Amino acid sequence: MDCAEARFLLSQSLDDELPAGSTEADAMERHLLACATCSTLRREFVAEQELLADLWAPVAAPAGFADRVTASLPRQAPRRRHQLALVAAMVLVVLAGSLLAQSGARASIGLFLRQVVLRETPAQTMPSQTTPMTRLTLAEAQKLVPWRIRQPSGLPDGYRLSEVYAGNIHSFAVGPTVVLHYQSGDGAAARSLEVMELQTAVKQRADEPVAPGAARQVPVGNGTGLLIDGRWGERDGRQVWEPGTMLRLIVEDGDLVFQLQADPKDGWNAEQLTGIAATLR
Repeated sequence: MDCAEARFLLSQSLDDELPAGSTEADAMERHLLACATCSTLRREFVAEQELLADLWAPVAAPAGFADRVTASLPRQAPRRRHQLALVAAMVLVVLAGSLLAQSGARASIGLFLRQVVLRETPAQTMPSQTTPMTRLTLAEAQKLVPWRIRQPSGLPDGYRLSEVYAGNIHSFAVGPTVVLHYQSGDGAAARSLEVMELQTAVKQRADEPVAPGAARQVPVGNGTGLLIDGRWGERDGRQVWEPGTMLRLIVEDGDLVFQLQADPKDGWNAEQLTGIAATLR
């Protein structure tokens, strides 16, 4: 078991989602005995949990509270999955290169490219917001950005570019972010792949965390990318990391950042995403 696998299981263990005595739990414990870094990480997380428990006593909602709140909410029409993906924030941290060289940089920052850094954290607070995106043609989107919009090749059979969106949704980007939506099939059987493209402003910073063990560095062509398994969601009124719900790959080309995201339930895996990302040149 490597550190990435152990940290993912550690996150599950701290959330009481890893059965004690299970094969995975035993393998994690063996890894923690042999790995000083992961063992230290567990002690830090346990200490944080104990501190939070001391500061905030458990609060129980009144009986029927959730039902009353749900009943008061306006009904909304179902949205297609790719529309939900368009309002999901990219889980990345864009930092100036000089920050990485400073001694004050957080020790938890360990997964990074030249422009992009991911910070591991056991939990986060997610703001509720909608990102404004405008549907355009590819030619219209190209006129909005000074760089050449990259289109991937080697997509699975049946996938086609169906929609293009652009919008100023990232404060750390120079100009709009462009989203290319590729789709295979229609209706409930539709499968999709989103490719987000943006140009970074080096002096800007966006700090968004990922769960421990959810991200790892992977080879992409002759370079390196950051692969993220899962995304933040809400469960019982708290934010939790949901592995297996989304697969994302972040790659760079100079000051351009590309993120490919897809649903593993559509048959996507890391090998497919890295192969397609290597064509974005």
